[in-house]
Amino acid sequence: MKSKITTIILIISLTINLIVIGAMVGFWLREPMGPRFPVHLGNILDKVNPEQRRQMKREFRQYREESRSLHREMRHQQRSLSKIILTEPFDEQAAEQAFSQTREARNEVQAHMHEQMIEVMSKLDRKQRAELMRRLLRENFSRPQKHSPPEVD
Repeated sequence: MKSKITTIILIISLTINLIVIGAMVGFWLREPMGPRFPVHLGNILDKVNPEQRRQMKREFRQYREESRSLHREMRHQQRSLSKIILTEPFDEQAAEQAFSQTREARNEVQAHMHEQMIEVMSKLDRKQRAELMRRLLRENFSRPQKHSPPEVD
Protein backbone atom coordinates (compact mmCIF):
# COMPACT_ATOMS: atom_id res chain seq x y z
CA MET A 1 0.00 0.00 0.00
CA LYS A 2 2.79 2.38 0.92
CA SER A 3 4.61 1.76 -2.34
CA LYS A 4 1.42 2.48 -4.34
CA ILE A 5 0.96 5.85 -2.56
CA THR A 6 4.65 6.65 -2.99
CA THR A 7 4.43 5.84 -6.71
CA ILE A 8 1.39 8.09 -7.15
CA ILE A 9 3.11 10.94 -5.30
CA LEU A 10 6.25 10.51 -7.42
CA ILE A 11 4.21 10.53 -10.65
CA ILE A 12 2.36 13.69 -9.56
CA SER A 13 5.64 15.32 -8.55
CA LEU A 14 7.29 14.34 -11.84
CA THR A 15 4.30 15.67 -13.82
CA ILE A 16 4.39 19.02 -12.01
CA ASN A 17 8.15 19.30 -12.50
CA LEU A 18 7.83 18.52 -16.23
CA ILE A 19 5.12 21.17 -16.62
CA VAL A 20 7.24 23.78 -14.84
CA ILE A 21 10.37 22.86 -16.82
CA GLY A 22 8.40 22.87 -20.08
CA ALA A 23 7.00 26.32 -19.32
CA MET A 24 10.46 27.64 -18.48
CA VAL A 25 12.01 26.20 -21.66
CA GLY A 26 9.09 27.51 -23.73
CA PHE A 27 9.47 30.97 -22.23
CA TRP A 28 13.22 30.90 -22.85
CA LEU A 29 12.94 29.72 -26.46
CA ARG A 30 10.04 31.89 -27.58
CA GLU A 31 10.65 34.77 -29.91
CA PRO A 32 10.49 38.16 -28.28
CA MET A 33 7.23 39.91 -28.94
CA GLY A 34 7.39 42.66 -31.48
CA PRO A 35 6.13 46.05 -30.53
CA ARG A 36 2.41 46.35 -30.16
CA PHE A 37 0.79 48.98 -32.22
CA PRO A 38 -0.53 51.83 -30.10
CA VAL A 39 -4.11 51.27 -28.98
CA HIS A 40 -5.46 54.23 -30.93
CA LEU A 41 -4.44 52.54 -34.18
CA GLY A 42 -6.82 49.71 -33.35
CA ASN A 43 -7.52 47.43 -36.26
CA ILE A 44 -6.77 50.11 -38.84
CA LEU A 45 -3.39 48.54 -39.51
CA ASP A 46 -5.02 45.15 -40.13
CA LYS A 47 -6.09 46.62 -43.45
CA VAL A 48 -2.53 47.62 -44.40
CA ASN A 49 -0.58 45.14 -46.50
CA PRO A 50 1.63 42.74 -44.48
CA GLU A 51 4.99 44.09 -45.68
CA GLN A 52 3.97 47.66 -44.86
CA ARG A 53 2.74 46.49 -41.43
CA ARG A 54 6.12 44.79 -40.75
CA GLN A 55 7.93 47.99 -41.71
CA MET A 56 5.67 50.02 -39.42
CA LYS A 57 6.38 47.64 -36.53
CA ARG A 58 10.12 48.18 -37.06
CA GLU A 59 9.52 51.94 -37.02
CA PHE A 60 7.46 51.69 -33.81
CA ARG A 61 10.29 49.73 -32.19
CA GLN A 62 12.77 52.45 -33.20
CA TYR A 63 10.47 55.21 -31.95
CA ARG A 64 10.03 53.40 -28.65
CA GLU A 65 13.80 53.14 -28.20
CA GLU A 66 14.23 56.82 -29.06
CA SER A 67 11.47 57.92 -26.71
CA ARG A 68 12.80 56.09 -23.63
CA SER A 69 15.27 58.85 -22.79
CA LEU A 70 12.60 61.51 -23.37
CA HIS A 71 10.19 59.75 -21.01
CA ARG A 72 12.95 59.26 -18.45
CA GLU A 73 13.74 62.98 -18.57
CA MET A 74 10.07 63.87 -18.22
CA ARG A 75 9.72 61.66 -15.12
CA HIS A 76 12.89 63.19 -13.69
CA GLN A 77 11.47 66.69 -14.18
CA GLN A 78 8.17 65.66 -12.57
CA ARG A 79 9.99 64.30 -9.51
CA SER A 80 12.07 67.49 -9.29
CA LEU A 81 8.91 69.58 -9.51
CA SER A 82 7.33 67.60 -6.65
CA LYS A 83 10.37 68.10 -4.44
CA ILE A 84 10.49 71.83 -5.13
CA ILE A 85 6.76 72.28 -4.50
CA LEU A 86 6.98 70.45 -1.17
CA THR A 87 10.14 72.21 0.05
CA GLU A 88 9.77 74.72 2.87
CA PRO A 89 9.94 77.63 2.63
CA PHE A 90 8.11 77.66 -0.70
CA ASP A 91 10.24 79.24 -3.45
CA GLU A 92 8.01 80.71 -6.17
CA GLN A 93 10.88 81.31 -8.57
CA ALA A 94 12.15 77.72 -8.25
CA ALA A 95 8.58 76.43 -8.69
CA GLU A 96 8.11 78.55 -11.80
CA GLN A 97 11.37 77.23 -13.28
CA ALA A 98 10.49 73.62 -12.36
CA PHE A 99 7.07 73.93 -13.99
CA SER A 100 8.73 75.34 -17.09
CA GLN A 101 11.24 72.48 -17.27
CA THR A 102 8.48 69.90 -16.73
CA ARG A 103 6.38 71.48 -19.47
CA GLU A 104 9.37 71.50 -21.81
CA ALA A 105 10.09 67.81 -21.18
CA ARG A 106 6.42 66.91 -21.70
CA ASN A 107 6.34 68.93 -24.93
CA GLU A 108 9.38 67.03 -26.22
CA VAL A 109 7.65 63.71 -25.56
CA GLN A 110 4.48 64.94 -27.25
CA ALA A 111 6.38 66.28 -30.28
CA HIS A 112 8.10 62.90 -30.64
CA MET A 113 4.71 61.14 -30.53
CA HIS A 114 3.35 63.55 -33.12
CA GLU A 115 6.29 62.77 -35.43
CA GLN A 116 5.45 59.09 -35.08
CA MET A 117 1.79 59.72 -35.89
CA ILE A 118 2.69 61.75 -38.97
CA GLU A 119 4.94 58.92 -40.13
CA VAL A 120 2.10 56.42 -39.66
CA MET A 121 -0.48 58.66 -41.30
CA SER A 122 1.72 59.21 -44.34
CA LYS A 123 1.37 55.49 -45.09
CA LEU A 124 -2.42 55.35 -44.77
CA ASP A 125 -5.05 56.22 -47.32
CA ARG A 126 -7.61 58.96 -46.69
CA LYS A 127 -10.26 56.58 -45.33
CA GLN A 128 -7.79 54.98 -42.90
CA ARG A 129 -6.60 58.42 -41.72
CA ALA A 130 -10.22 59.45 -41.10
CA GLU A 131 -10.83 56.29 -39.05
CA LEU A 132 -7.65 56.96 -37.10
CA MET A 133 -8.79 60.51 -36.35
CA ARG A 134 -12.19 59.22 -35.17
CA ARG A 135 -10.39 56.88 -32.78
CA LEU A 136 -8.04 59.60 -31.56
CA LEU A 137 -10.86 62.02 -30.91
CA ARG A 138 -12.97 59.37 -29.19
CA GLU A 139 -10.10 58.34 -26.87
CA ASN A 140 -8.75 61.80 -26.13
CA PHE A 141 -12.06 63.43 -25.29
CA SER A 142 -14.17 61.57 -22.78
CA ARG A 143 -16.64 64.44 -22.48
CA PRO A 144 -18.84 65.64 -25.35
CA GLN A 145 -16.79 67.06 -28.18
CA LYS A 146 -17.17 70.54 -29.62
CA HIS A 147 -16.18 69.19 -33.02
CA SER A 148 -17.18 65.99 -34.71
CA PRO A 149 -14.79 63.44 -36.21
CA PRO A 150 -14.01 63.89 -39.89
CA GLU A 151 -16.31 62.30 -42.42
CA VAL A 152 -15.07 60.52 -45.50
CA ASP A 153 -16.97 60.13 -48.74
